[in-house]
Amino acid sequence: MAKSKIAVDLFYDVISPYARIGFELMCRNRSVWPKMDLRLKPFLLGAVMKSSKNSAPMMVPNKAMYMLEDIRRLSSMHQIPLKVPSNFFELVIKKGSLRAMRFVTAVDIITKGESTEKVSRGLWERIFLNEPGLDITENDSFKDVASKIGLSGEITEKCLKAIENDETKAKLKQNTDEAIAAGAFGAPTMLVHIGDKPEMIFGSDRIEMIAYLLEENYAASFAQRAKL
Repeated sequence: MAKSKIAVDLFYDVISPYARIGFELMCRNRSVWPKMDLRLKPFLLGAVMKSSKNSAPMMVPNKAMYMLEDIRRLSSMHQIPLKVPSNFFELVIKKGSLRAMRFVTAVDIITKGESTEKVSRGLWERIFLNEPGLDITENDSFKDVASKIGLSGEITEKCLKAIENDETKAKLKQNTDEAIAAGAFGAPTMLVHIGDKPEMIFGSDRIEMIAYLLEENYAASFAQRAKL
């Protein structure tokens, strides 16, 4: 009799370059870690940072300088195209990600999770694959991403209308509150549901720990990368 899979919740926000790294690594590992049931949970990073009294790396000069080089190295190491744009502060810190994450949540609800990965990646790419980075807050931006990932016009319009729906707002808040209750202070945050209390793991550099908890082969991640 096959063992049941272990749920792993991935909490993320598309304004975080580190969350992009963690997101891609966890999505890759679905095909090589048979025990893992990966569940994507878009949340609002700003609310998590505020609740935990944490500061964004860009607000601390030394952290900001380190982050630019760290992201460059991680992008090269994991073969994940990613570069922090020159207008990152204006694009992300000032505008925030509330509407973007509501759009991701609306897509998640309306497509029943089928397009969540693609729309999240599309929004990340607008920021981190362009110089300067592109907007992720306006309806035209959402339409552009939706078109590129193959959402129909009808579904796209439903998702745009759902941005302000109570159901969408409640779901995003539920995900965010769940992460905060688990002790989250940044992104990506992962919850590995083993035993009575889930194990909380933070950071794109802790994927090996998740493999350990799942009793999966971490080296398989790099083997999978070589096939990309």
